[in-house]
Order: sequence, then structure tokens, then C-alpha cells
Amino acid sequence: MSSAPAEESLPHSPLSRAENFRSRLLIGSTVILFSNLIFAGADLLLVSSNLLAIWACKLVQILEIFWVRYRLRNGARMPEMNFLGMLLVSTVLAMTALSGYISQETETTQILAIAILFASAGIVPWPRGSQLIVALVAVGAISAQQILMEPRPSLGLLAVWSGAACSVLMADLLNRRRAQVEDSERVARRREREQREITDILLSGSSSVVGGLGQGDLMTFFCETLSRQLGCRWVLAIETRVEDNGRIALPVAQFGLPDRDWASLQGVPMDRSLDGLIEPRYRGEVAEIRVPRNRLGRGGEDDAELSVLLIRLRNSDDAGVVLTAWRDASAGPFGERERTIAQGMAPLLSASLEQRRLLGELEATQVWQQNFLASLSHELRTPLNIILGYMEMLLDQDLPVSEVEARELQEKVKWNASNQLRLVNEALELSRQDESGAVVIRRDDVDLRALLEQSLEEANLQARGKNVRIVGGFPAELPRIRTDAVKLRIILGNLLDNARKFTHKGAISLQVEILADTITFRVRDTGRGIAPDVLPELFRAFRQGERGDPGGLGLGLYIVRRLVQSLNGEVTVTSELGTGSQFSVELPLVLSEDADP
Repeated sequence: MSSAPAEESLPHSPLSRAENFRSRLLIGSTVILFSNLIFAGADLLLVSSNLLAIWACKLVQILEIFWVRYRLRNGARMPEMNFLGMLLVSTVLAMTALSGYISQETETTQILAIAILFASAGIVPWPRGSQLIVALVAVGAISAQQILMEPRPSLGLLAVWSGAACSVLMADLLNRRRAQVEDSERVARRREREQREITDILLSGSSSVVGGLGQGDLMTFFCETLSRQLGCRWVLAIETRVEDNGRIALPVAQFGLPDRDWASLQGVPMDRSLDGLIEPRYRGEVAEIRVPRNRLGRGGEDDAELSVLLIRLRNSDDAGVVLTAWRDASAGPFGERERTIAQGMAPLLSASLEQRRLLGELEATQVWQQNFLASLSHELRTPLNIILGYMEMLLDQDLPVSEVEARELQEKVKWNASNQLRLVNEALELSRQDESGAVVIRRDDVDLRALLEQSLEEANLQARGKNVRIVGGFPAELPRIRTDAVKLRIILGNLLDNARKFTHKGAISLQVEILADTITFRVRDTGRGIAPDVLPELFRAFRQGERGDPGGLGLGLYIVRRLVQSLNGEVTVTSELGTGSQFSVELPLVLSEDADP
């Protein structure tokens, strides 16, 4: 048997131990090398995480500041933090915790706790349960210090300090801005609510004023609406207009006043101490003044004052309507809400008044047209029937008519035909006016004497058979003038015809007075005169002195006034019952170019 192979398999031979040592040394070196590489990479990762945490904190905080400012500047409401936003902030806090807590510093631990506290309580409105998530992240960061190796403490400390300081600043900034936003939102919601209420008030008012209310009922409705919406005890509607003695203010409607006070105010001009009602400086505005209580007809009960809110509805230099809302001055001045309601209702109520005025004019025009057609048909049919009757008498062979009687019948036929022609001319003259009321004027050189003599001749022809003389009184020498001869003949003819109809005996005179730059025509009669209460309505269409007056359309004096105005003149009348009347027409004097100076 051979024993050589047994020596090669001994495990404790020096050769095997050396080889085993070499292999173990190689493995250990490799492990140490890889461990160093791993730890170096971990150290690099931690350094990078520190830097990333610092810059992430800064970036998030900068973005939050700009985002908050942008939202606040645009008036938007701060939204609640959603889950993704919470996760982003939690991640940043976790990175800050990792970089700070693994530095194994007690101060860093305290600072991080403060940072987490401010972040969870002040930066954003956290959802319910989110504080627990932040706490778990912090606990995980604290546990990490037992596992990881010591990183660079300066970077971790810097990250923690940066996060804590910015968290405190952000918490304070957002708390103050959130309070401002909430205050602004409360004010905006209140104003929006008030604006909706005011809009509803105006809409309800607009739907009410378009009804079929008359002028007086409409003003009473305005007063009641203002009293209800402004919370005032009394509301007066006051009409202002210009008269001979200046601008006056008369109460025309009210709401809330006792009957005895309203009775003492009706038809009585308001005291001039209410200068806000008299002077036009408040036109188109809402103004407030203070007056003594006795201005409302309450005598001298006490010395208390009243606050009066003035709302001018119709803007005109000659006339207007002012709504006045009254309440005790002890309640303080009218607020922004009351003024806003008044300013919103003013144009609405003004438009309602204007609408009512236009409807009144339209109704008056319709009545005018109906009266015109009725009067014209009656006045034209009457002379035609008379003419036909006289002509039948002349043509009737069985009815013997003497030459004198035939002559009288012919004169009557001619007179009725002339009267009918006058009515037709009046209607045609009225139709020549355009829709705006203007009259076409054609100025020519006019022989004034010839025109006056022709007018007197026609008037005397119409007055034949009456105990009336129509005479002229004018200078021997009259100049040639430039005017519309047709219009002037119509003016004088209508005035003379009007005097003839109302004068049964006596005389009618046509006088002329020439001054430096005016010429005045006066038609004076000795008729029965005109009642004072009729004078203001005398020049309106279809207006006559009184019932039972001689026939006609009632357009003669109306046409006179329109034609005189078109010639830039003025017509006036003076009258005394039982004595007579005088009509005066004053026109600008424009001489012809070839007239003697």
C-alpha cells in the first residue's frame, strides 16, 4: 500500500491555511471596499438630500408667497389644502427632519418640533387628521438617526433653521392675509346682498309704475314706495315751477302725514328756507338737508330738526318734481343704502313721469283729432245745407221771388260760401305745419298799407248786416316791410273775424304802431269781453270763450299764436267783461331794401 496521497489532503497544512487566508483577505477587502463605496454614496446622498431639502423648502415657500399674493390681489378665496398639497408639505418637512435629526443635536430637535408645530397649525388650514401624519413623519425621522451614519451637521442644522424661520413668517403672513380676505369677503357678501335687495326693489317698482295710474295716483305711489324702502315717516312730492314772483314749490302728493297737516300744506308754497327745493343746484342728484319740524305744518311743538332727503325727478329750468323723504334728525343722516336706493329710483321715477306726460300728450292729441274732425264736418256741413236751401228757393219756379228777395238770397249764399272757404283755409293752414310744429315762412316785400286796407275791406264785407263798424287807425305813410304777407293776412283776418263774432254792436278798430325795431297791430272791439279764467286757455286749439259762442272750429286764435311765433313775434290779450277786448301782435320790423329810411 502507498501513503503519499494522504499527506496532500490534510486540512491543516500550511499551504491550505495560507490559501484560505488569502481568499478570506480578498473577500474582506472586497467587502470593505464596497462598504466604503456604499457609505461614500450614502454620505453623498445625505449631503445632496440636505441641499435638496434647503432648496425645496425655499422654493415651496417662495411659491406659496407668490401664490397667496396673486390670489389675494385678484380677490379670490383661499382654498382648503387638498391631499396632494398636504403630501407635498409633509414631504418637505420629512426631508428637513431627516437632514436635521440625523445630526444628533439637541437644539436641532427642539427647533424641528417648533417648525412642525407652526407648519401644522399656521401655514395652511390642515384637513382633519393631518397633524397625525406630520407627527408620524417626524417620528420616522427621529428613528432614522439610529440607523444612518452621522452626516454633515452644519447642512442639517441650516435646513432645520431655514424651515423653522420661514414657517413662522409664512404662518404670520398667511394668518394676517386670511383675516383680511375673510373681512373683504364679508363686506363683499353684505354689499352683494344689499345690491340684490336694491335690484329687487327697483324691479318691483318698474313693474308697478307702468300701470294705468293717473298723475296724482302715480305721485302718491312714489311717496308710498319711498317711505317703505327708506324707512321714513313722511314723504312729500313737491312740484317746483317758475312764476312771476320767482320759483315756488307746491306740495302735490304725500304719504304718512296726518290729514290735518296735509290740509295745512296743500296749495301753500313751501317756505324759502327749504332752499334745496327752490334752487336748482341739486338737479340730477340726491342731497340731504336739515329743517325745523314746523316746516311740515306742525307749528311750534318743539325745536327738533328733521333730516330731509331730496330726490329731483324731472330736470327742467321751468318746472320739476322733487320727492322729499323726512325723518327725525336724531336717527342720524341717511346711510349709503338709502342714498343708493334713492339714486337708483330717481331715473326710474323720472322715466315714469315722462312716460305719463307723453301718454297724456298722446291722449290729448287723439282728443284733438277727434274734436277737429267732428267740428270740421259739422261746420262745413252747416253752410253747405244753407247754401243748398237758398239755391232751391231761387230755382223753385212755383215760389215767386222778387228781385230784392233774390238779391238777399244771393248775398246769403255768398256769405255762407265765404264762411265755408274760411273754415277750409284754417284747416289747410293747420295741415301745412310739419310734425315738429314748424311753419314754413316766405318773406317778401309787402306794401303794408295795401295789406291793411284789403283786410279791412274783407272784414267789413263779413260784417254786412250787423250793427258793427270796422275802422282803421294807422299813419298816413306806411313803409314797405319784409314779411310773409299770407301769414300776416291770416293773422289780421282771424283777429278781426274773432272780434266781429263777439261784437253785436259798436265798433272794431285796427290800429298800427311803428317803433324803431318793432311794429304792433292792435285789434280792439266793444264786445262782451272775456272772463279772466278763460284767458289762459284762449290760444289753445278748440278753445272758445264760453258755451253758446258763435260757430267755428275754435282754431282761429290758436293759428294766430302759432303764426305770430313763427314770425318771431308775440301776441297778447287784455279784456274786461262788458267793455271789450284788445288783441296786440308785436312783430320785428324789417324794412324793405327800397323803403325810405
